[in-house]
Amino acid sequence: MITPSYKKVMNAVMGKGYAWFRKPMDLNIIGLRNPTPTGGKFDDTICVAYVDMLGNDIIKHFPATTDPGIHYLTTPINPSGAAILALGQHRGIWNIGKHKGYDALIQVRPCTVVRDNNRDAFRDYDAKNTEYGMFGINLHSVDPHEYQTTIGRWSAGCQVLPVKADKDHIYSLVRLQRMFIGTSSVSYTIILDSDV
Repeated sequence: MITPSYKKVMNAVMGKGYAWFRKPMDLNIIGLRNPTPTGGKFDDTICVAYVDMLGNDIIKHFPATTDPGIHYLTTPINPSGAAILALGQHRGIWNIGKHKGYDALIQVRPCTVVRDNNRDAFRDYDAKNTEYGMFGINLHSVDPHEYQTTIGRWSAGCQVLPVKADKDHIYSLVRLQRMFIGTSSVSYTIILDSDV
């Protein structure tokens, strides 16, 4: 996990031509993917960056995975391969909902995934193996557990936090966003952590 400043993350996202939301309590959720292709580790970062009601720039960092676990890389659910959320900005991808009965941010708009179909323990990207649609790419944690050290079967393509309290914090920020700006729809931008 890395912990870049609000300004560094904002500049990296905007430098790629993606939207950055500056209205108070309009959340920017960003995945910072570790470029090392080894699977099975919570070695990525999810950031939530926003302007609070007093005009302060706030950023929170959480350890996470933006990739499927080794189980789903080697034995994918889909015969085309494991789903890896593509780099880029996925506008309005998530809203408040339930993942397997637990509070989560759930996919409500189509997105692009890369299909890793060589069935080894390493994440592979091949631009020819992309697919666009609804895949259940959610943001959740290891509910009902409080903490996990390895991904195991917790991610078949979802963005997963190893600490339940971290997911609960993000979920509560989305609820605050809904209270202040009238929507719980959130976008998600995923870039490499080396871009920051």
